[in-house]
Parts: sequence; structure tokens; C-alpha cells
Amino acid sequence: MKNFILIFILVISTSCFAQSNFSEGWEGDWNQNWTISNGTWQVGVPINGPGSAHGGQNCAAIVLNGNYPPNANTRLISSAITIPGSTQNPRLRFWQWFSFSIGDSARVEIKTAGDVNWIPVSGRYTYTSSNTWSCPLIDLSSYAGQNVQIAFHFYSNSDGYV
Repeated sequence: MKNFILIFILVISTSCFAQSNFSEGWEGDWNQNWTISNGTWQVGVPINGPGSAHGGQNCAAIVLNGNYPPNANTRLISSAITIPGSTQNPRLRFWQWFSFSIGDSARVEIKTAGDVNWIPVSGRYTYTSSNTWSCPLIDLSSYAGQNVQIAFHFYSNSDGYV
């Protein structure tokens, strides 16, 4: 079994972009703006981790109350959104807390409208953990004006990384 538990407990709260074009707090009907590829993601009150969601009661996680499954390859995918113009300094901001076993990894990815391939926009989180919430900021200016989807991709496999 894996060490833990909550992965990319993310709350795209206050604002996802500097201009607040898209935000998610996980308290309402998140199914309108998000889909899950290959199962595994859950939304609700976290049982493990730093003790609570960063804001509100709910968060999105691989598993809210236990160890994440082996051999998972899953994405939490946003609905299509248009990235603001480069003069608006578009950035993706989200709250996260994570803990990974050896061979497991996660990253943030983006896909433009009409494209089938996901492109990494964050570094890879591997065999590491965070004891507190952190708030990465990802520059999306190279996608300014484009219609995109954002995914939080999680992969667990002792044979290697994605």
C-alpha cells in the first residue's frame, strides 16, 4: 500500500486567474465544470492530511480518507475555458497538499481546443510530501486567448513516472 492518501488536494478558490475568469471551491455542483478520466478522484471533506480543506469544507483529492490505489492513471479535467490575454498576466493558482510513494507522480497539464495531447505546465511532483497547504502559481501566458482545458494528472506505479 502507498504511504498516503490525499494528492493534489486542490482548491481552485479565490481565483484561478488574476482576473478571476474561472474558480472552483468544491462546495457546489462541481460536476458542471469538471470531469474525471479513469476514476479515482473524489470531492468531499478530507479525513486525512492537514486536517481540513484549505477553504470551505470540501476539496478534490485522489482519496479523501485512505491510501491511493496502485496503478492509477487519472485526471481531474476542467471544462473548456478561455485564457485571458497576455496583458492580463494569466496565471493558474490553486491550493495543494500531497504525499507520494516511490514511483508515483502528479503534474498539472493543459490541452488546447481540438488537440488530443496533454502538455505539462508544471513540474512533476514525485516521491515527496508537503505537510502544509501551498499555492503554486503557473504562468499560462503562452496560452493567452486560447480555449483550453486544465488537468490535474495523477499516476501511481512502482515501475516509473509519467
